[in-house]
Amino acid sequence: MTYKKLRLYIIIASTTFLQLFHLPVFSQTATLSPYSRYGIGDLLFNGFSHQRAMGGLSVGLQQSSGINFGNPASYAADSIVIFQLGLTGELVRFANQTDSKQKTNGNIAYLSMGFPIIKNYWYLNVGMLPFSASGFKVLQAPSIIYPGNAKFIYEGEGGYNRFYGGMGIKVSHQLSAGINASYLFGTASNTSKVEFQDAGYINTKIKNTITLSDVFLEGGLQYRIPLPKEMHLTIGVSGSPAQSIRAKRDLAWINYIYSVGNPFSRDTVLFTEKEKGTIKLPMQAGFGFTLSKKENWLVGADFKMTKWDDYQSYGLKDSLKNSYKITVGGQWVPDVLSMRYFGRAVYRVGVYYNKGNLELKNEAINDIGISFGTGLPLRGKPFFSHLDLSFELGQRGTTKNNLVREQYGRVTIGLTIREDWFHKPKFD
Repeated sequence: MTYKKLRLYIIIASTTFLQLFHLPVFSQTATLSPYSRYGIGDLLFNGFSHQRAMGGLSVGLQQSSGINFGNPASYAADSIVIFQLGLTGELVRFANQTDSKQKTNGNIAYLSMGFPIIKNYWYLNVGMLPFSASGFKVLQAPSIIYPGNAKFIYEGEGGYNRFYGGMGIKVSHQLSAGINASYLFGTASNTSKVEFQDAGYINTKIKNTITLSDVFLEGGLQYRIPLPKEMHLTIGVSGSPAQSIRAKRDLAWINYIYSVGNPFSRDTVLFTEKEKGTIKLPMQAGFGFTLSKKENWLVGADFKMTKWDDYQSYGLKDSLKNSYKITVGGQWVPDVLSMRYFGRAVYRVGVYYNKGNLELKNEAINDIGISFGTGLPLRGKPFFSHLDLSFELGQRGTTKNNLVREQYGRVTIGLTIREDWFHKPKFD
């Protein structure tokens, strides 16, 4: 590792981190779902491209070739410097019983850097990930049921990110433990409007804007059991307790009218600025395992649950239900020592089912999908870097009772750079 190369990586990583603080694309367009109206918005996947290709596998996943944020105990398996950067794009088809439309979306998915403090024992990881996002506009058509032929409009934008630092340490030869400390930050706004089509009525708008700024903790354990024929079974647990996150809220209730096609404020019913409070994020827990044989193949499964009925915003509950997610996935390398390029490539596949935290009009809003992808080796020895590609096809929601069904295709491109630094010089 030359000094010039080291300097280049540090400049690239530092510049990218700084730019992410100013890029609205990191969270503002991370979702287009009308279901992001509820709770803290759509919770976004906290992981990397190689995990997405395996359905999001994380709790029992322990690999020395890539970082696994989903269980910080896995960091202890890493012994080299790893940079990871990812971009995500998606095509979503929204449909109800009478209409459908397609939209595209894209954002920065992750940025991370990991490095050993004590090789094969103590490892640190820092990075940025999106946490949740709101991005919707829902129109309820005018109805004669309401006086003045009222039209209801619901809009949301913004989201929350996390800047995190984590570490993993080997407690014993087989047991490892880890913790992630994330600084949650960002702003999201929800706006509700009632606009009347008939003359003589005053329109109403309520805008609720919440800014988060606090630390959020997660932890995990992994136990790795050697088996015959060079195989290993890794069992993991991860999660976080219920935590209250400090927040500031701007709340405005305004009555307005239209004049020459433009809205004009009539009066302000309520206005509060930078009101301090808390958002209570619920307890979450996960259990998972993987069975692997060296670098040749790996299969595993996760079960995660979250007690969303404990969620509160400024002391008020939302209409959220407890949720759980089941993931099954794996990967295969034909021959890690092959001279053929595609013989050393990594092939991945996964499936997932997410029983969501929403139930609307007596219908559960669930998410189900399949994923697949590959890790393409880049030049470099002895630790090959990879270009990781993942593809997801899935469906969320239903068209029953005039709800919205989302059918999506998502691609994530991830760059993983591995370097073996911090060697002591040797002399003959």
